[in-house]
Amino acid sequence: MRYPPTEPLIPLGGLLPWLLLTVAIAGGASLVRADVLTGTFVVRDAVIGHTEQNYLLSAQVDVPVDDAVRDALRQGLPLKLEVEVEVARPRRFWPDASLADTTEHYELSYHAVTDRYRVDKGENDSRTNGERPTASDAATFPDLESALVYLGRVDHLPIVARAAVDDARRYNVDVRATVSVGDLPATLKLLMFWRQDWKRSTEWYTWPLSQ
Repeated sequence: MRYPPTEPLIPLGGLLPWLLLTVAIAGGASLVRADVLTGTFVVRDAVIGHTEQNYLLSAQVDVPVDDAVRDALRQGLPLKLEVEVEVARPRRFWPDASLADTTEHYELSYHAVTDRYRVDKGENDSRTNGERPTASDAATFPDLESALVYLGRVDHLPIVARAAVDDARRYNVDVRATVSVGDLPATLKLLMFWRQDWKRSTEWYTWPLSQ
């Protein structure tokens, strides 16, 4: 279970102009937080295949973006996408028996010098039986829409070694995605009473390992 981070205590002393500036910025940030990450956020079109070594997951994550997120990207904050995958055997009276799990970390950022959006992929945490190849991939795009499609694309992700699966019909693949806006520098965070609560997760989606 995840709990929201505790907000730091911010001293309220200072000159009146600074207070007015701080209140104005904080008010704007509150409005942004209220509207951020709205819209449809789903994991869809999952296809599970395999090679001689591994089962592979391909899927598309539809990432919600509104004007607040667009502004945050233009101001230098990255958009982060985390994709969690678990291969487990369902059990009727007990929690599912987990066989393997992995978490992929993708990041979208805007580069003002080139006026392009960059998507970085490849960083992962995994606990699988068998070798788990990793791949680092980065690409740039002239528009946000194209970058978002690439950001949400899960392409032939190894999720479990075939040697670890006794009968694929007995296992499910559970997938969840979490999107968040990256952190601010410490100085700006102080002025904005910043909270790291720009985060939203999909529900868990389940597909059979054997397709």
